[in-house]
Amino acid sequence: LFTVGQGWRPPENSVLYSPGPVGAAVLVSLEFASESIAVTECETRGQEWPWEAKGDEGNSRGVFQVHAPSHQGKMGESGLDYAVEADRIRWAHHLWQAQGWGPWSCSP
Repeated sequence: LFTVGQGWRPPENSVLYSPGPVGAAVLVSLEFASESIAVTECETRGQEWPWEAKGDEGNSRGVFQVHAPSHQGKMGESGLDYAVEADRIRWAHHLWQAQGWGPWSCSP
């Protein structure tokens, strides 16, 4: 947990991204944040609590619908916890940096 002090600004071309509950804010690129709105709305089908969304028969979770069978082990190897929405957002940002929006069925 961290506290943002007075006068703190994110690095250039970065923003704090928080699509859900307090504590899920993650530092991501501005481009990712702006494009992801359409992706997350499509992936979660407009569910009221999208950070709790479960799709693909329960195998995908969160606003980016990260697929557990494909990514949970790799996330763990990277020190991220699949059960934590903020870590799923970090993983989605990592995937986007490497592959663009290709891994998602919904893309801008």
